[in-house]
Amino acid sequence: PAGMIGGAAGAFLLANVDGKVIEPFVSAYLIAIGLVILWKAFHPTPKRNVRDWMVPPVGLCGGVLDAIGGGGWGPIVTSSLVGRGHDPKRVIGSTNFTEFAVTLIISITFVLTLGWSELGSAVGLIIGGVIAAPFGAILVKRLPVKPLMIAVSIIIIATSAIRFF
Repeated sequence: PAGMIGGAAGAFLLANVDGKVIEPFVSAYLIAIGLVILWKAFHPTPKRNVRDWMVPPVGLCGGVLDAIGGGGWGPIVTSSLVGRGHDPKRVIGSTNFTEFAVTLIISITFVLTLGWSELGSAVGLIIGGVIAAPFGAILVKRLPVKPLMIAVSIIIIATSAIRFF
């Protein structure tokens, strides 16, 4: 629910503010989180229960930044929770599961604020995400944790660093 509320707020904000202003801050945060995950891949912390006090605020911020940054839910929420020491497979599974609800709320908010004609190009991304999600779940289930964390951190760092160039 916090992610859905954040997503609606972020979509409403983005419909009324230029997202390019916020993009460097989101990218810097993601690079920092990617480095934390990479460090934790080589220095594991004890696993924690995913239901701690940080989950709602991380979900709220992840929803806002997903709407504003165009796809920040997974990198922000997943990397923040994995960076705190949660079980990576459980975090990835639960964030992927909830991403549909967050994306649905963001899409509805955009349609209500901007109209459908402004969002027609997003249909391909939505269809691709629906098709790719089950394959991601299968890979996460089968891959060992350390290589998974290393791969995730490298992808997050690389895709965020590109935005600075």
